[in-house]
Amino acid sequence: MTAWPFTGRADELAVVSDALRPGGDHCGVIIAGGAGVGKTRLAAEVCEAVRKDGWIVHSVVGTLAAQSIPLGVLSQWTDGTDRQLLSLVATVMAALTAAPNGEQILIAVDNAELLDDQSAYVIHQLVRRRAAHVIMTVRTGQTAVETVKPLWKDGLLLRLDLQPLSRHQCDALLQLALGGQLGEQTAQRMWDLTRGNVLFLYQLVLQELQAERLRKAGPTWRWSGEMEASPTLVELIDSYVGAAPDEILEVLDLVAVAEPLELALLSALVDSAKIEVAEQAGFIEVDLNRSAPVLRFSHPLYGEVRRARMGNMRALRLRGVVAGAMRNRVSSPPAEQLRLALLWLESDLPGDVGLLYSGAAEAFLRLDLGLTNRLCVGALAAGAGPEVRLLHALSLYSMGCGLESEAILDAIPTSSVHDFIWLTAAMIKAANRQFLLGRPDDSWTVLEEALHAAPAELANQLMPLRVAQLAMAARPAEAASLAASMDISMLGALPAAVLACGEAIALGDLGQPDEATAAVNALSRLAAEAPEAAYQMVALNLLHADALILSGQIQQAQSLGEYLYEQWADVPQDPSAVAVAIKGIAALARGDVALAQQQLSAAIIECEPRHSHTGGMYLFWLAYAESLARAGQADAATEALQRVEEYRHPSYVFVESSRLLVTGWVAAASGRPAEATDLARQAADFASAHRQFAREVVALQAAIQFGDTDSADRLDELSSFVNGPRAQLAARWAKAAVNSDGSELLCVSEDLEAMGDRMGAADAAAHAARAFEVANLHRDRLRAFGRAARIMTECGGVTPATRSGVGTLPLSGQEREIAALVREGLSNKLIAEALFMSVRTVEGHIYRSCTKLGLKNRFELAGALEQFSALSVQGD
Repeated sequence: MTAWPFTGRADELAVVSDALRPGGDHCGVIIAGGAGVGKTRLAAEVCEAVRKDGWIVHSVVGTLAAQSIPLGVLSQWTDGTDRQLLSLVATVMAALTAAPNGEQILIAVDNAELLDDQSAYVIHQLVRRRAAHVIMTVRTGQTAVETVKPLWKDGLLLRLDLQPLSRHQCDALLQLALGGQLGEQTAQRMWDLTRGNVLFLYQLVLQELQAERLRKAGPTWRWSGEMEASPTLVELIDSYVGAAPDEILEVLDLVAVAEPLELALLSALVDSAKIEVAEQAGFIEVDLNRSAPVLRFSHPLYGEVRRARMGNMRALRLRGVVAGAMRNRVSSPPAEQLRLALLWLESDLPGDVGLLYSGAAEAFLRLDLGLTNRLCVGALAAGAGPEVRLLHALSLYSMGCGLESEAILDAIPTSSVHDFIWLTAAMIKAANRQFLLGRPDDSWTVLEEALHAAPAELANQLMPLRVAQLAMAARPAEAASLAASMDISMLGALPAAVLACGEAIALGDLGQPDEATAAVNALSRLAAEAPEAAYQMVALNLLHADALILSGQIQQAQSLGEYLYEQWADVPQDPSAVAVAIKGIAALARGDVALAQQQLSAAIIECEPRHSHTGGMYLFWLAYAESLARAGQADAATEALQRVEEYRHPSYVFVESSRLLVTGWVAAASGRPAEATDLARQAADFASAHRQFAREVVALQAAIQFGDTDSADRLDELSSFVNGPRAQLAARWAKAAVNSDGSELLCVSEDLEAMGDRMGAADAAAHAARAFEVANLHRDRLRAFGRAARIMTECGGVTPATRSGVGTLPLSGQEREIAALVREGLSNKLIAEALFMSVRTVEGHIYRSCTKLGLKNRFELAGALEQFSALSVQGD
């Protein structure tokens, strides 16, 4: 990255340009702002602009070295022959204002707060005399010489207080600088660290590019790994923060190791007067919007630099000081207990098993697996027992580290089959074989052995895993029946979470979405406060979203994705990525194929390195391949389908009909509608054979979209017991297609759009257009085509129905030519002149065209042509 674009300062440029306007109210401008906000760059852009307009520009920079030398920054304009100060001043002023051809003069002064008194006097006189325009930059918080201050206080120069870039401006700048979009988490992370400080942002991007932690993945830039401040960035920020007096460096370093730090806690460790000095200097700020005031750095990178500067020994000691003070308090909320555990772990204090274990449990509850593992390792090093080993194994399993998890479980001493540790270990081992290792038969064997060994009360706790196994094996009726026989009030948190996953699949497949939602909600409440069940909620919500979409509750799935993204946006790795994936899957169901591709791609990039074998990638790639196919990107969809086969998981039998159906969408995108229809029928047959009735409805709906007309009876039967809006609409669609009922097909289209399935709505409208064409109802046909065109244009996709249903207008060549000119807005007279015919002849052609199409006048003809052309372009 050799060039850094200039953007986001259009308003400021306008203000500065007005202040430099000859004959204006001001003789220039002072740009004030903090270090790195872009003062110098803004001034440089202005100088370059006026130089191109023929101005003479003189530029100087105030420095500490030159501050003690009279006329130090203006020495190049002295002739060296006279050492008398007054004569030197006159010489400099004459040289600065010399304009042989009457040019406008601009004097640019960077870091004006560092000018020596004599140089500041010269600038002041030039402004007062309006002998030149001046643009100055001043760093806020620094003391400017007395001759500079009056320039803005007396209104001679306009003062512009330059603020950091906004989040939106920051994103735009990064997009221009990198030449591509940023992932949402990457953009948020950049913003959190720099807060729109342009200089800090530039150095941060530069160092992360060099370290290859900021890389382009497809069309999107992703930032992975932990930031390590480069020497350049450290020195840049330390030139400001490191200049703080020694007496407040201790305050800054205590805040650095424990930010945000309660004011009361810090006040117990250092003199409050030092805290006040640090705040007045602008290094830290007090957040009063909490139950107790807390301190944090006024800029996030200040803390990064102080941590980089203090050294390991000092950091260990200071963390211990803060942790000890926190430990001595009577009580604290769970979040503070987690912070205490982390500080303790990274301090010079001896390990504390109870404190570290409670912190690990809280971290797991918050879905932070990396921190959970660190705290577990620390607790084990301090002598922790089987409970910590179990949590460690569970967190590794949740991260997709199946072999490592089993190794830890095998190392737990054999205990009674009557305890919680044995029960949880058995469940993790069975789940590990099922999901991570891809050995479902082994999983069933592990569970059978555990059920045989366990007493009745523990066997009941193991049975939820059997429900999940049955559901994943595409045996939803058996899974639902077994789940219904269980008393959920007697289940522990982890068994309850596993049961919820099994019921979400089974009830969703059976076409009972409301029951699936009720089960998910009930079991989620039961498991919500238990650390061992926390991570199961991530997978559960993905399965719940699938059940909602199968039934046609697309808006609810979209709302679920938005809610989870708000909850998990700051949770590292899997949770936030799964929330993005749910949003992408909902966008695909809604027909927003571009957004679906973007979000599913982001989720895949985030999760793929850790979950190449867990089955999650199988689900994500299925949805991504379908999004490409629905967008008409046949080659890319074919390549994605190959990845689907690579990730195909032996435990995920329940999505086999989805795999067949996605293959059908790829065939449709490749121009093979007959093959697509056959694959949709195969998907429906598989779902029917396994009593996955909601999936059968989805497959049969796709078959209708591909051109099949043989599913009306079966869909009518399914609609009698499959709940949710999709089954009813698909049955109506099939019946209307068989009867070539254009009016009913349009009604179905409207209802599908209301349900959220917009691409289905476009296809139904295209089918209606075809029915109207057969009935010679040309006006209705154009109306249906117009509806299909509008929806498909909004979706950005293409389907066999909209591609092949364009047809032709029943107009002669002359009528078509005149209708096209009507569409362009030409009057009858202008059309007659263009085509060398009489106005009466033009009117006759327009009349006959309207008659053929069932339209009333030329305005309806223009509208009809507009709609028809839109769908024609979409179908090309």
